[in-house]
Amino acid sequence: MERYQLDAKVRENFGKSYARKLRQNNHVPAVVYSSEGENLVIEVEASELRKAIAASAGLMDLNVSGKKHPVLLKELQTDPVKGTYLHVDFYKVDMNKPIETTVPVVVINEESRENDGGVINRLLWELKISCLPANIPETIELDVQDLKLGDTVLVKDVTAPEGVEILDDAEEVVLTVTEVKAVVEEAETDEAGEEEATETAEETSEEDEN
Repeated sequence: MERYQLDAKVRENFGKSYARKLRQNNHVPAVVYSSEGENLVIEVEASELRKAIAASAGLMDLNVSGKKHPVLLKELQTDPVKGTYLHVDFYKVDMNKPIETTVPVVVINEESRENDGGVINRLLWELKISCLPANIPETIELDVQDLKLGDTVLVKDVTAPEGVEILDDAEEVVLTVTEVKAVVEEAETDEAGEEEATETAEETSEEDEN
């Protein structure tokens, strides 16, 4: 599959005031890191970056000054209130060397599962994998239509796409099929624990003030 192409340009100025000006003009300050230590300081259009993130599995080509750089999205900082992009880090990859990354686990055919009073209780929402950059899947699908109440799916039960190795502990639980009642009781227990912790913190705070 052809990689998404994202245009960028070298950033010639630095500092907080310049970064603020970039954001006001719908641009995002960014850095491209590489294993060789030759970092590239760039800027990208916020709207185009949003499209790139939505269209790719993290792997894309950055077009800078007529040269393509295959990169992975490493870290994206966003404004917690507005949701706008503040800064983005990319990592330049060698397309011929395996890399480690994470991909989300997507449950499919849950609506086709037998109605036995159970619900899917997910414990892992993503898996750590190793593969060539070109083989990074957007997701790893987990078909649950044949699972029954009480069943458990471990990492070793997940079928990885060709060329992809799952690195998580083989015995770690990905999901279980649990009674609805058990899930509700677990949620109530967690909520009670949070309330108790909050009360303890408030009491400690009052003692400190005194």
